Amino acid sequence: MTIDFTKLDEAETRLVHEIAKRAAEQHFTIGRSLLDWHMDVHATHSICPLKLEELSKAPTGDFDHDLVGIYQHLDRDSGELSDCFVPRLAKPEPVKDTSLDLDIPLRERSKICKCGAAMMWRDYCACYVCCNCDNHDKMARCFCGWAISGGDGRAELVEMGEVIGDEI
Repeated sequence: MTIDFTKLDEAETRLVHEIAKRAAEQHFTIGRSLLDWHMDVHATHSICPLKLEELSKAPTGDFDHDLVGIYQHLDRDSGELSDCFVPRLAKPEPVKDTSLDLDIPLRERSKICKCGAAMMWRDYCACYVCCNCDNHDKMARCFCGWAISGGDGRAELVEMGEVIGDEI
């Protein structure tokens, strides 16, 4: 994917610059230049629209989460965010429930979680899993270790008498 670095209007460009400047000042130990931060924020905004005004004034915790997350999860070759990372101050994207659309391969279908985020099919869990809150659709616990109780789902399954193989 090629990022169109001319796509921003004047107001967005100013906000991206403010965000990049703040990131460069707060995260100078990462060793990234103002230009590096500017390009990362711009690239992320083009693939995952950000609430730029809010991000520029965000509390340190939210700002750090988003900027360090962008730094860690932006694939600069493909222009995509990895590991289901979504900045806290991303504009919500409408999610379409395609879970029953038989024309779409199972692994490409999505559902909508209670939290409003997309749920994608995970083969290992054999269910839809939320990219935001890790909720497993119609499950209380899973072999992967997730549990609705917040405990160790795998241990809970073993405790209940489930026989689980060694491989993960």
